Amino acid sequence: ELIPPKPLGYRRDREHFFPRTGVTFDPLAAAESAADQTLALIFNAQRATRIVEHHARDTEQPGLQDILDRVVDASWHIIYVDPYLAEIQRATNYLVLHHMMMLASDKSALGQVRAIAAYKLDELEQWVKSQLAYSWDIEQEAHYKQTLKLIAYFHKHPEEFEHESPLEPPPGQPIGDC
Repeated sequence: ELIPPKPLGYRRDREHFFPRTGVTFDPLAAAESAADQTLALIFNAQRATRIVEHHARDTEQPGLQDILDRVVDASWHIIYVDPYLAEIQRATNYLVLHHMMMLASDKSALGQVRAIAAYKLDELEQWVKSQLAYSWDIEQEAHYKQTLKLIAYFHKHPEEFEHESPLEPPPGQPIGDC
């Protein structure tokens, strides 16, 4: 509400967020972009491989399955009643799903990393199926059904999977510096 559209005659430049909404600020894309920056680090194949190795050496260290469970708990397992927060959550859920599929199909990752990611993807699929019986609105039901379609397609064509990147945020500092 505090960010008005760009006035006529002012062009967008590298310091602006490029929205999907045309001339108005796109809060969903901004939230999606912020979530993607965090998830890209959590689901990094090299990092995931190190986590598996560290957990194998010391079971007191969290395993990859523990980390993926926490991400799913913090995203998919939280359901907001507020429609705006629910929409942000659904955008985040899709990113978690895509990053999990990316990790499960990343040939540069350790085989066990791919196996754990695929296992957690199967768990998520079963959870989404169970939630369809409880979906209370069309938006949530559509979200769950689309998720199941994406997972089914991924299982049939993992080699064709490509991560859908959200909109890029502005480059950050030194914004405004001359």
